[in-house]
Amino acid sequence: MRTAGLVMAQFVGFALLLFLTRFVARGHLVQQMDQECHIGGIALDVLAHGVRFPLLVYAPNEYDNGSFFSGLLAAVSFALRGTSVLALKLVTHLVSAAGAVATWWLLRGCLDELGLTHRRVRWAATAALVVAIALAPRV
Repeated sequence: MRTAGLVMAQFVGFALLLFLTRFVARGHLVQQMDQECHIGGIALDVLAHGVRFPLLVYAPNEYDNGSFFSGLLAAVSFALRGTSVLALKLVTHLVSAAGAVATWWLLRGCLDELGLTHRRVRWAATAALVVAIALAPRV
């Protein structure tokens, strides 16, 4: 139970950090990529008509099968928050926060396996990871 609370606290912390660095400091709500527009279109189509086509039709190209599932998540976000750019970008934002938590746990596992258990080493590695995640490019 303690581990679940720790993971949730880390998820919320990374979500806040990424929100501040991406949306507030760098203004990523203004820029929209064609992929985001495609995913938003899938979400709107699914909300209006349901899933009407085979899954490969929703992919913008043959190697991008995740667009449909991102569109489903965006449809849930649109249903909860309304149709807006923020609702669309929150999907990838929350996935990024989950990826940051997974990366942090991977770092801890690697440090344990290497025998680097000193508190100073852990804090330095964690600080470097947090700065790298906070300043990483969005794409």
